[in-house]
Amino acid sequence: MNAPGPLLAIRADASHHGGTGHIMRTLAIAQTWLARGGRVRFLCAALPDALEQKLISSGADVVRIDPENDAFDTAAAVTDGGAVALLVDHYDLTDNWWRALPTTRRWKTAALNDFTVPIHPLADLRISPRAVALPGEAPSGPEFLLVRDEIRRADEPVTTSPSAQRVLLVLGGADPRNAGPQVAAQAIALEPDVSLRAVVGPAATNLDAFLQLAPSVEVIHCPASMRPHYLWADTAIVSPSTTAFETLHHGLPTGLIVTAGNQEEVADDLTKLGCAVPLADARSDGWQLDAGKLHALFHDEKSRQTLSTSASALVDGMGAGRACDALGLPEISFHPATDDDARQTWEWANDPDSRAASFSSDPIPWETHRDWFLRRIASADPVWIATAGGEAIGLIRFDAADKDVLTISINLSPSSRGRGWSALVISRAVDAIRTLRPDAAIHAWIKPSNEASRRAFARAGFQQKIDPSHQDRLLYIHTP
Repeated sequence: MNAPGPLLAIRADASHHGGTGHIMRTLAIAQTWLARGGRVRFLCAALPDALEQKLISSGADVVRIDPENDAFDTAAAVTDGGAVALLVDHYDLTDNWWRALPTTRRWKTAALNDFTVPIHPLADLRISPRAVALPGEAPSGPEFLLVRDEIRRADEPVTTSPSAQRVLLVLGGADPRNAGPQVAAQAIALEPDVSLRAVVGPAATNLDAFLQLAPSVEVIHCPASMRPHYLWADTAIVSPSTTAFETLHHGLPTGLIVTAGNQEEVADDLTKLGCAVPLADARSDGWQLDAGKLHALFHDEKSRQTLSTSASALVDGMGAGRACDALGLPEISFHPATDDDARQTWEWANDPDSRAASFSSDPIPWETHRDWFLRRIASADPVWIATAGGEAIGLIRFDAADKDVLTISINLSPSSRGRGWSALVISRAVDAIRTLRPDAAIHAWIKPSNEASRRAFARAGFQQKIDPSHQDRLLYIHTP
């Protein structure tokens, strides 16, 4: 992982017993974190090889955790990597596991919940991606429902066919009840004229049972991406889990098959919201698809349109970004500084840490700063305000030493320090200035005792150069 931004550690597992949803929904957060310039490390005690390769190909690291020393191994991997946060998506980690984490840690803990009663009360932050927000809990609700990058639909109106013709069946990545083949057989018997495509996940054990239904059922095993299958389908039958929110995001009229206890409440919520139709509870013996509801799902044009409209409105696909905001890595952007920024940048410059890192530690009088600032923003050399989540977090300026060299200076606001943002802001600023001056070398002069700045510029791709003519400062250079 060569990205300059802060590290997010994620503790999640995937198996036939526990399913793959914990990995897949945290992958949505990981993708956005990576896209914003951060780094991600998955910590897993159980993980199918196919999913491990998917995580690695996304740009994340994977560290295997010894289940006998789970909390110790987790804490070590988080601390050694210098992570800013540990995100946990796991139902089987008890309070004792949480209490075994170091009490004197520099990283915060967060957990994904999807129950009415939070299952991780000891986490510093709880994010609840749910169809219905938990009373008194924030961040919580449909705004945080998670959709992976490769699955996100195009920004165009969702269309719905009058009746089902292409039905997608997905009971998660594991299908622990092995209900999928029976759902497929019953659906084909009740509605023989539809094309049924079944996706079998990496932790499922019922591939052979599905293959016995061919050619009546098209079987897809461990697809590289679900997006083509969501685009192919006009109707879906899924478990009320991560997959359901993906089909809803695409506006597919969706029927639900409950296969695990934690899905029951999700199914109830989606049914009450008019986003999906309950078709069966596969946890009971002798269960059967509800033939009447299946027929209406497939053929009631008005109902299908209502389901599609409600579903696509519920899951907007932006939940991962909001989760990253809550976890501490908002989107960073820049805009030209104006005279309205003079007072704030003066306060940043006179912060004790800023003065200590500067070559001159004397306080800067307001009049001196104001006059300099107004002259500086009137010049041709860029002066930018960095923002994160709409909040101003720092001042970046580039001074043209000559036509081939720019000198960068950066000062983050006191409230934005210590979050692992410095290297990321520098890297993003360099990317932005390269659109204007693609061939210029970029220099940074750093006080030798300023270890934090030296680390930040090095992580942002700058290399230290020896300059004997300046004994009081170090030169770091970024070349095109």
